[in-house]
Amino acid sequence: MNQEAIHYIMQRMSGWLDNRQMVVLQNTLDESVKLTGDREAEKTTAELLDAFIATKRLEGRSEGTIELYLYNIRAVLNYSEKNACVMTTDDIRQCLVRYQEECWVTRKSTLRCIMPWSSRTM
Repeated sequence: MNQEAIHYIMQRMSGWLDNRQMVVLQNTLDESVKLTGDREAEKTTAELLDAFIATKRLEGRSEGTIELYLYNIRAVLNYSEKNACVMTTDDIRQCLVRYQEECWVTRKSTLRCIMPWSSRTM
């Protein structure tokens, strides 16, 4: 849960709770965020990456595909300034936009870099 979610919950409940109850709700939500964040922070990016790769091996992906996954994930992690535990889809989009702008590549080239099989369908 992030601050936007807390704000939304607080807004929705403001008509039902008095000020004292709102303070209790705010404190409870803040504690929940802290506990969730602490658990997520316990997992490092390397541990998450290892778990992802292990899953892909169990799914039967070839080593070439796994190497491509590793290359692309590491590239995104290098471009991002966030820990993988808190990275969102929007963060990945921003990385791709920065990559396009900094490397002077087209959308088609960017997609081909991250999804080589897509060049056959474009």
